[in-house]
Amino acid sequence: MPETEPHGQSERQLLLVAGQGRSGTSLYTAIVQELGLHVPQPEIAADPTNPRGFKEPKWVVEFHERLLRRLGVRPADARPSGWVTTGQTAKRDALGTELRTWLGDQLADHPRLIVKDPRTAWFLGLWRKAADDLDLPIAITTMLRHPAEVMLSKRTAYGGRRDVTARMAGWVNGMLFTEQATRDLPRTFVRYESLLADWQQETRRVDSQLRLRLVPSAADDQIQAASKIVDPELHRSRSSIDELDLPDPLRQLALDAWQHLGALVDDPVVNDDDPRATSLDELRDQYVRYYEQCEAVARSSILAAESNPRRRKHGAKSGVKPAAAGPAAGAPRRRRLRRRPKP
Repeated sequence: MPETEPHGQSERQLLLVAGQGRSGTSLYTAIVQELGLHVPQPEIAADPTNPRGFKEPKWVVEFHERLLRRLGVRPADARPSGWVTTGQTAKRDALGTELRTWLGDQLADHPRLIVKDPRTAWFLGLWRKAADDLDLPIAITTMLRHPAEVMLSKRTAYGGRRDVTARMAGWVNGMLFTEQATRDLPRTFVRYESLLADWQQETRRVDSQLRLRLVPSAADDQIQAASKIVDPELHRSRSSIDELDLPDPLRQLALDAWQHLGALVDDPVVNDDDPRATSLDELRDQYVRYYEQCEAVARSSILAAESNPRRRKHGAKSGVKPAAAGPAAGAPRRRRLRRRPKP
């Protein structure tokens, strides 16, 4: 990781919260918000799937959703090719200007920002370029929660018992590619269970790794407000991965990803010659090969879906073109933000 100015000593900073949905990203963001970082307003309203609130800036969600619809990529897409498709947005000057202008407006009133949206990982290149243009220090916190618990939490919140395979593939895809994309940035990894067990200790560890200095500089009322947010009973979705109806290769990929990502908690700095980097790269390659094999097996179903007259008619009406990368790309229905999309 390159040497940077300590974030706690910088007048301006941006902390992006990464990780898959239902991994504790909202809880972590709420704690850090109480300790002094600003969540841009207005926020996406709470709903029954997250009654405490998502802590997601409405503008950011709308921006990401618009891009994902345009590119034909889902928030928890399992396609490795999705990263190539979304990565091209960093080259779009108009999008960079739009994001940079919004960030600049936010920084004018609140120089220390925290932005959480699970879709952000798809557009890290775009965010990094905007931050560089603004000379804005950027850091990443990635939330880690056991994938079996994430799957159970998603099923509880969104339904879809039969969606577990696609969701688990999306988890593996998202976590492994996000890890790769953040290696050269100041970053930290936070276990959801550790945050619930002792949020102050976990936040101090993050402070130490990112030099945010949130806890030491927090007033007593801020500490008390953050403590009220943390409820150990939030850890309700407990499950063993063996209880999930998953293909054996995907189950093993998920377990290996969980293990290798967990090895980054105490030391998130990974250089090219680090054995951990080699293991993660090999695991990511294994997933890509596995997905390509599954895609090849399902080729007939893919072609049948693409040739369905009703599907073509809907695509023409929506005006959304399928993503160029990957034969499984489709044109999702437009959704209103009042109802969060099912991953």
